[in-house]
Amino acid sequence: MPNLITMSRLGRMGRWGNQIFQYAFLQTYTLRYGLDYQCSPWIGQVFCGHNDPPITDVLPIYHEYRRETKYGDILGETMPPNGDEVCGCDFVGYAQFHMTYYRPYRDFIRTLFKLTPAMLERLEPALKDLQSRGKTIVALHMRRGDTGRKIYYLTPNEWYLKWLETHWPRFDDPVLFVASEDPADVAAFARYNPVTSADLLNLSAEPYNVYNYILPDLKDGTPESMDWLPDWYFLTQCDVMAIGNSTFSFTAAFLNERLEECWRSRLSKQEFERIDPWDSYALVREDLRDFPDIPDTALEENPKWNGGEVLNRG
Repeated sequence: MPNLITMSRLGRMGRWGNQIFQYAFLQTYTLRYGLDYQCSPWIGQVFCGHNDPPITDVLPIYHEYRRETKYGDILGETMPPNGDEVCGCDFVGYAQFHMTYYRPYRDFIRTLFKLTPAMLERLEPALKDLQSRGKTIVALHMRRGDTGRKIYYLTPNEWYLKWLETHWPRFDDPVLFVASEDPADVAAFARYNPVTSADLLNLSAEPYNVYNYILPDLKDGTPESMDWLPDWYFLTQCDVMAIGNSTFSFTAAFLNERLEECWRSRLSKQEFERIDPWDSYALVREDLRDFPDIPDTALEENPKWNGGEVLNRG
């Protein structure tokens, strides 16, 4: 059995949150079993400075096991390997195992996703601006885009507002940061004087190279959908998070070393519940088909479901 593991689908199987899980698995499995590794080009090499060995060996594919739901979808929990069965294989999967699988490697994983000095040169002045506006950075993340069906429910703004009404008075000199693909979301929180990435720095409408965009986003080219790294970085630096059902913000939560509280929406409860990002699954796997009467959580038609994801090679 070769002393090697590969990940030929890295960078093309999902976007940033998914890729973080895949790379974390690749690196921790390599460490656990003393393997060499190879992977395809991906955006983390640009953002985090990784110099990963390219794919030169063709290995048999190992598909992760994902439980089926009652609807026949492979959308249930993903199961980690039992042992060394991925050694000598090309791993294909999302690697979104329960975070207790990754917890022994927490400090190591956090080092993997530190941004390069070149990235921080742009972002740190904006972060200092955000931090100067209050003592407690309270961040909201809205999962929009290709969502609104199956387990990918929308979290209504009304749920965020209800959460803010309950918890805002607890925080010491709070400032509200809102991260969303849809700038129209911000207006709902006007009485909290929300701050967005666009308020802190100039967002670019140019897409990142070697990144897997949704085709409609790539065609529209809005700064919020193209230049999403500031949103993610500021989420990794906030004190309190209230997030939707999204690996984008969930990865920011478990990489955030200053995070005091993390709250995530629950479809079945129609509210937020407090979670430990290192003792949770990445996604709440509650299906919209089981909760058809909850307002503003599903979309019958969403143009961003069509066309799939497209790798921008620059």
